[in-house]
Amino acid sequence: MTEEERKQKADQRKKLSGQQSIFKKRNSSEQAATHASYVVAYNIAKSNKALSDGEFVKRCMLKVCDILS
Repeated sequence: MTEEERKQKADQRKKLSGQQSIFKKRNSSEQAATHASYVVAYNIAKSNKALSDGEFVKRCMLKVCDILS
């Protein structure tokens, strides 16, 4: 390979890793959202309370905020 071809390949790899990082970030946020939904579902099942209880909803949302932040 010539010097120019090596530079082009290196640039392509840099672009590719930049594109891959976008998907990695998206994947981690999706995993956090899934985890948060499981935590809320677990708390609903554990406490056996309706979502009309404001204090219960508040606790659930605070847990969701902690997980997503």
